[in-house]
Amino acid sequence: MTELATQTTADWNEFEPRPYLDAWYAEITPEITQTCRFLLESYRQVPPNARMIDFCCGPTIYQHLAAAAYVADMHACDFLPINLQEIQRWLDQAAAAFDWTPILREVLRLEGDPLPSSAAIDQRAALVRQKLTALSLCDIRQQHPLGRDVGRIYDVVSHCYGADVVANTVAEWETYIQNCCSVLKPNGRLMMTLIKDAEWWPNGERNVPAVVLNEAHVQHALLQIGFDPASIVIETQTVADASEAGYSEIIFVTATLGADVA
Repeated sequence: MTELATQTTADWNEFEPRPYLDAWYAEITPEITQTCRFLLESYRQVPPNARMIDFCCGPTIYQHLAAAAYVADMHACDFLPINLQEIQRWLDQAAAAFDWTPILREVLRLEGDPLPSSAAIDQRAALVRQKLTALSLCDIRQQHPLGRDVGRIYDVVSHCYGADVVANTVAEWETYIQNCCSVLKPNGRLMMTLIKDAEWWPNGERNVPAVVLNEAHVQHALLQIGFDPASIVIETQTVADASEAGYSEIIFVTATLGADVA
């Protein structure tokens, strides 16, 4: 395993959104394309009036770029206020906002437009700004990650590359995913991405530790939470240039919560 960074840290108080965005989202990579394709295919299967929440959104909105055309209302939450501030800058069209145009263009291309026009890109950006109606703090380590018991009010829970770098053990990771799913309606959909068998991932000059997870861990966790076994779909894809990160595969997951979950 190639060590790219000089220090390993899990101190999220040191996290800087802009260097992270510049390193991971400034240009289209195979991993971005794979993730956006998975999200688009998944959101096409949800009811058009669905309300979704994205846990551990970080400073990113690619999840919402993919979801905007298929759901009615989108919320995003994260542990760090600085990440939500970064998203708010984009919502406000501030001059200092990160430029999501390349990924907007890629999402539209994956939807079937081979050469998206500037007007089409602007239209999708406007739709995201219209539908992304709430940014809030969350702590997925808590039983009520939104700070209070809001009930099962969401049709879709999205969780992309979050709990696997927050948890220290597989048991903790299972608990954190269960906490996120506590707001999901019966028959609601989970869409999740995670890195497979990763011990770390690079963030600037530091490596962030990750709990080592595989498909069996995912299956076990979802069954424990109460997802319909027949609905669980777990797909694993290889990441190009794996030596540049601390992992070589990513796992894509969709599942429907059982109708009788309390």
